[in-house]
Amino acid sequence: MNAKAIIEYGNKSFLKALDGVSLEIVEKAGACGVWSIKDILAHITKYEELFIEVFQGQLDEGMTVPTLVRMGNDHGKFNELGIDEGKQKTFDELKELYLSRFEKAVELVTKITPFQLRKVGTIPWYGKEYALDDLIVYLNYGHKREHGAQIALFKEIYR
Repeated sequence: MNAKAIIEYGNKSFLKALDGVSLEIVEKAGACGVWSIKDILAHITKYEELFIEVFQGQLDEGMTVPTLVRMGNDHGKFNELGIDEGKQKTFDELKELYLSRFEKAVELVTKITPFQLRKVGTIPWYGKEYALDDLIVYLNYGHKREHGAQIALFKEIYR
């Protein structure tokens, strides 16, 4: 598996969904439940922070992953925290933050060996039978594709 390519493809897909979004609708509720497009962006941005910590944790064994701890303790609260952090920024500022976190995640994942990426059991908090490359496919790529599709649909409604 080419982890970098998968992460980059998920990013490309997500950015394509955000492309051309009207600033008049970015804060309208309903893109994903009660979430707006801006809320989705904040949510995905928070997950980029999580991936930075997870990747860094793989490189620095024993490193604590505070974002992961917050998520594991209360997933709903973790999502709320991301949304709340996003409300403090403009859409453009939030997009810049997302992109900077994405770039950092890519930088880190390229330092992880292919063996480490596919080694089962390295992320027991996700599931003992999973490897980091599973997490990348499901929680990074799949997550961005899912929310990107919601954004694209929402944009069509308000076109």
